Amino acid sequence: MDEWRGKLALRPADLATRVFGVGVGSFPRAYFWADPGSSRPASFAYLREGGNRFLRLGSGNPLYVLQRIRPSPAQDHRLRLSLRATAANAGLNVLVCEKSLLYSARCVSKTIGATKSRDAWQNHEAAFTLDNFGASGRPVFLALYNSRDGTVVDIDRVSFMASDGVELIANGDFSGGSDRWFFVSDDHYSWYTNSLWVHVLFEQGWLGLLLLGLLVLLVLRALARTAWRGDSTSWVLLSSLAAGLTVAATDSILSAPRIALLLFLLLFVSLLHTSSSVAEVESRASVRRRSGRTRRRQIQTASVVK
Repeated sequence: MDEWRGKLALRPADLATRVFGVGVGSFPRAYFWADPGSSRPASFAYLREGGNRFLRLGSGNPLYVLQRIRPSPAQDHRLRLSLRATAANAGLNVLVCEKSLLYSARCVSKTIGATKSRDAWQNHEAAFTLDNFGASGRPVFLALYNSRDGTVVDIDRVSFMASDGVELIANGDFSGGSDRWFFVSDDHYSWYTNSLWVHVLFEQGWLGLLLLGLLVLLVLRALARTAWRGDSTSWVLLSSLAAGLTVAATDSILSAPRIALLLFLLLFVSLLHTSSSVAEVESRASVRRRSGRTRRRQIQTASVVK
């Protein structure tokens, strides 16, 4: 509760923000610019300078920009990249790790120092000896990380090549922006609110919270009615939605686009299913009523004939 109150306090205090929210996807930005001291995460950006696009890494709580690779077994690998920095003590850490979700099992790392140079790019190389990385079945990632406080490093033309000449990095010049690259942060609290409802209240205000609450209640009510009538699919949808909402009570599942899509697809499919189930039940009831009327007429006709 203290964490939720602290994060809601990052919102502007005006009435419009309370009603409509700060904006979808705005929490990480609001948290960053609130300057919460040592808990500020490192920054990253894909920038364009003239016709060239590159990656810029700032400093702060550890943040890694990664790409999955498939290293050749028992072969040496060579890293090549270009760096540019505006501070004399700037540098870049490059890690190759086996990972399970967010957790690293094996790592080989190199630290590459960058000479202060505001405009000129400097080319660097480093050798990596990877002893059967990936043989365990865990995926292998190459990660870029700025470990020097108070510095900014620009990165371009990243290449990671096996001794047989096979290039393992895609979009190493960042011409495709973030294509094939993604980021992982050690401090996940700076990216979301740890509650679906607090997250919606922060980004979409009381109006968004009310609309989402009404939608969820509508779907739960419709599923409960059709499930009570014996529809097995409604039981499956109802239990799935209940499980998701249980997790969402203490986790901000809307901050991950794919999980948010899954939640809304589940709500949408539930509405479609309950609508069709109600129509089917009403259709069967109508058929039974017509059959009953026909049966009564037949009985009346038989009585008249007698």
